[in-house]
Amino acid sequence: MRWVGAAERTRLGDDKLVVAGWVLEQRLGSGGYGEVWRAHRRHLDLQRALKLVRISGDEAFESWRHEISRLEELSHPPVVRFYDADLVTEGPYRDHAWIATELCERSLADELRRRPDRTLAPEEVDRLLDQILDALSAALSRGCVHRDVKPANLLLHSSGVWKLCDFGTARLVPEGATHPVTQVIGTSPYMSAAALRGHQNHAADLYALGVTVHEALCGRLLHPRPADMSEVEYARAVIDTPPTISP
Repeated sequence: MRWVGAAERTRLGDDKLVVAGWVLEQRLGSGGYGEVWRAHRRHLDLQRALKLVRISGDEAFESWRHEISRLEELSHPPVVRFYDADLVTEGPYRDHAWIATELCERSLADELRRRPDRTLAPEEVDRLLDQILDALSAALSRGCVHRDVKPANLLLHSSGVWKLCDFGTARLVPEGATHPVTQVIGTSPYMSAAALRGHQNHAADLYALGVTVHEALCGRLLHPRPADMSEVEYARAVIDTPPTISP
């Protein structure tokens, strides 16, 4: 996704981009979903995380609305707080939408990368586990399954609270459906064998959190992936091979 074409952007005097009244200060992350920026409202001292999503059709539009609905429903301390959202209706970014949430500048993935041994201390993991379990419990109470629990989606707030973010892949599980079969969505190193077969329920979220906690404690995945292994081969290995848990 291209963001900085010379003829395609609105500038402030200090050369910062402005999108729908938001001044983009620093890109915090990017992926298939779009990009996340540290931003503030023009003329106001409101610092937020701004997620910019390209709306390329009805499916993308519904996914954007879906994420907003989940965030609105899950007003809970260890879930990233939702503030506002809208479409970009004019200018070069009119084919995008935005979601403004509270600002958490570091993910668990960032935190692990900056540590020499790529691990957290056990007491830090204990706090993270307690808070994210609380977030998943709140989601479960509303029938919501996240489907992409991983270090990149666990954010550390300046208050020291870990928060669950990115509900773009979340879904509501029909009442009484204990083993729903869905389209396989998620990040394969953090998915259980059942999830890779399409059974993505609350247990799959707990498994993904367990893999995340193992990585934070031990500095490696349960299922390390060789560089020459394809995505299909890796998924098959996860399904067929019991994980090797570090001592």
